[in-house]
Amino acid sequence: SPALAQPDMPLMIIADNGAISSDVVVCVSAMSAFTDGVGMATGVRHVYENGKAIATTVTNLFTLRVKNTHNSVTNRVRVFVDTINCGNNGTKTSNFTVWKNPGLVGSPVWTDIASDSVMEREVASTTLAGGTELFDFIVAGASSKDKDLDARRHVELEAGDMIVVQANQTSGGSSGVLECSLSWVEEF
Repeated sequence: SPALAQPDMPLMIIADNGAISSDVVVCVSAMSAFTDGVGMATGVRHVYENGKAIATTVTNLFTLRVKNTHNSVTNRVRVFVDTINCGNNGTKTSNFTVWKNPGLVGSPVWTDIASDSVMEREVASTTLAGGTELFDFIVAGASSKDKDLDARRHVELEAGDMIVVQANQTSGGSSGVLECSLSWVEEF
């Protein structure tokens, strides 16, 4: 339900004429609710991590999606992805790419992240179509890379949005285990 603590909820104007049969006219010149100043996501923090043995074929490590409904209620919770950590346990250099709202090829099977989370995960899909590439980076063999996404670069997700992490080794050889974790805040 809308509240001042959650200012991104929809605003509403109601006119109730009760038992009077005459028409009621409502005029509103402007209406808004917002927070002022530097934005900082506060709320419930969650992390998801997955790893797979991957060679040179680009493979989805995992997909996270914001559920349209949570606890049988329309979901209006915003999600801010603010940290990504990727690791390469192989000896070859690897590439990690993060996508927003691609189409998944196949029949995804979604699993809740946690009972108190509006996010769900999918790890079986191997390919995607379309979407917006948010960023990519290279991780050397037997190393890792962290990326903090500050207020100007964080990834904001709303109900129905997806984020996909793909990875592959950039040169041939045996498969290395490539791992990635995302951390986010859910603004309940």
